[in-house]
Amino acid sequence: MLKYLESQDVLSPYQHGFMNGRSCLSNLLVTLENWTAALEEGYGLDIFYLDYQKAFDTVPHKRLLSKLEWYGTHEQVLNWIQNFLMNRRMNVVVNGSRSGWADVYSG
Repeated sequence: MLKYLESQDVLSPYQHGFMNGRSCLSNLLVTLENWTAALEEGYGLDIFYLDYQKAFDTVPHKRLLSKLEWYGTHEQVLNWIQNFLMNRRMNVVVNGSRSGWADVYSG
């Protein structure tokens, strides 16, 4: 899927994380270089930190499928992903006690 998205030039050049040769560290280094250049050119700099912890663990499955369809994902691939995501259930075990089963709509 990544090769397809790259071939369609869909991904932002600012995307790091899962890109080949890029990581969270490379993202931080690019950002630091941009901040340093701005300061050297005499610009003021305000920085805001936002905590997106687990943000991508809560992507609604229907929204994900809709986006993949919009980007032109092949129908068979889209169906495979949909079959994987739909009708998912989970439970949790803590200290030997198991919760009840729950439907999973995002993740």
